[in-house]
Amino acid sequence: MSRLYQPAQSIESTSGDRGQPLSFQWRGEVHRILHLGNRWRVHLDWWRVEIWREYFQVEAHTGFTCVIYHDLLTDEWYLERVYD
Repeated sequence: MSRLYQPAQSIESTSGDRGQPLSFQWRGEVHRILHLGNRWRVHLDWWRVEIWREYFQVEAHTGFTCVIYHDLLTDEWYLERVYD
């Protein structure tokens, strides 16, 4: 089961040298990333309203498993999905 946040929740993130998230802060709690699962990019609607994002499925030291993404156009990070 999972919860999809629409709109996605804004988060603060620290990144490694390859752009991978190392930790993120959400709702006042820091989640240090222990494992990166899937990683994929989405580039849509460049002819209308462009969306260019890099998604990461992550597991944090807090036991939190979720999908976060980096908006490559605005350089902002978001939490989109949380798994139970």
